[in-house]
Amino acid sequence: MPYASSSPMLLGVETSRSKKGIVQSAIDVKVWLVRPPSVDEARPAACAQCEAPSRQPGHRLGLWGHGSRGRWVEGPLAPDDTPAWVEVIARRYECVVCGAVMEVVPRGVIAGYRYLAGAIASALALYGSLGKKVEEVRRRTSTTATPAGFGEACRWSTVRRWVAAAVEGRLFGKARVARPTTTWSPRRRAARIASTLAACAMPSSRHLPWEAQVYVGGVQMS
Repeated sequence: MPYASSSPMLLGVETSRSKKGIVQSAIDVKVWLVRPPSVDEARPAACAQCEAPSRQPGHRLGLWGHGSRGRWVEGPLAPDDTPAWVEVIARRYECVVCGAVMEVVPRGVIAGYRYLAGAIASALALYGSLGKKVEEVRRRTSTTATPAGFGEACRWSTVRRWVAAAVEGRLFGKARVARPTTTWSPRRRAARIASTLAACAMPSSRHLPWEAQVYVGGVQMS
């Protein structure tokens, strides 16, 4: 399956070569797919590399439109959705000051990850807090069928990698997940992460089921 990823390079300013970074828009994936934003609508307020403003009265634009790029993402597009595999057209911009190239993506799309932030968060809730079997977690998160003939210990190790990445701060770093003890099982660690993300969900989502709050919190903390 096609998959494109970009890694942010946000340390130092080098004008001799192009830098790339991912900038999340406030627009969610579903709205973005229905009506992708125009170049002006998606333009970031400032460069992610050197923080030069994109617009200043009496000056030329600081971030020029630099085309677009398709990014394939997977997972439920909303808390109650079935998993989908869709292409998101990311807007690209180049900074006239430092030469950095940025991709603006919908909220919840994570640099270097095929799965949406909400999908990963929900998977951790299912695996850790709700104790679901790995095959069910995969069925509710991925469009790829569970391979036949595999025991649970060998099936879809992706969810365990997500647990490790979240504990190490490489996923949901904004949430400041408390580091669990080394004796905790992956499921117990996943439950701690899911509870943290639910607590981070916006107040307007408090009426939603707990699992949906985890999804919302994951999107916010991505």
